[in-house]
Amino acid sequence: MITVQFIKTPCGRLFFSSQGHAAIAQGEINRVCAAASMLSFTLATALQEQGLDLQARQAAGLLCLTTADGRQARDTFRVINSGYRLLARRYPQQVQVYAQL
Repeated sequence: MITVQFIKTPCGRLFFSSQGHAAIAQGEINRVCAAASMLSFTLATALQEQGLDLQARQAAGLLCLTTADGRQARDTFRVINSGYRLLARRYPQQVQVYAQL
């Protein structure tokens, strides 16, 4: 299961995390994990390209991003959140999205 969070923190920052892996049968290509990874890295790259203060932490099956709340960051978060919600609708047993923006 891939669990994704989009949160506006009490201290006025935006937080994103994607954690876990989608389950697949042996020998299959994990398209759900690939799609989720692309959304995560698109978010990170877009925030960097906008020159926003970005803190990132990455490990196997985990990406956490934190940035200052602002219009550009919020708009970018919303677009990527839309992509994750589409993925979660198509694969509800493999992707869960929590958003508090």
